[in-house]
Amino acid sequence: MLLFRKHAQYALAIALLVGLLIQVALAGTKDSSSVPIPERHEKYDLEITLATALNRDVSLETTIQVGVPFKATATNGAIMNTISGTLQSPADGKFPLKLMISEWKSSTENDTETSEYHLELNKPSEIGVEGGIASLYIVVLRPHQLWWKRFK
Repeated sequence: MLLFRKHAQYALAIALLVGLLIQVALAGTKDSSSVPIPERHEKYDLEITLATALNRDVSLETTIQVGVPFKATATNGAIMNTISGTLQSPADGKFPLKLMISEWKSSTENDTETSEYHLELNKPSEIGVEGGIASLYIVVLRPHQLWWKRFK
């Protein structure tokens, strides 16, 4: 029985090694043009930080795609926050984004702002809005990354 177990372990180790060698060989044959550059990513992570009268410091994050309308909501206590818009294809390395941000506490305490951004990947973009009370929106666009890969 012990001899069979050793043979099974050796067979498993050899199978793993062969699989690894095949992966390495295939990786070496890939064309360098298949390596994605940021402008070719299908999905992006959009992070919006609100610093307003209704939301002191709230961040919302959603995954979006070029040309696909999006809408995301999040609550902060009694305040319902909604972001919506459509990310456009990049021009001169910047992604145009018309973004609507809605903060709703009640029919008398609410605010909706629409702003145009020209976002560069991984660079925060800020817009200060004065609709009676100063507001600050910080928007960051990143290539999509699975959440567990962010913690290195």
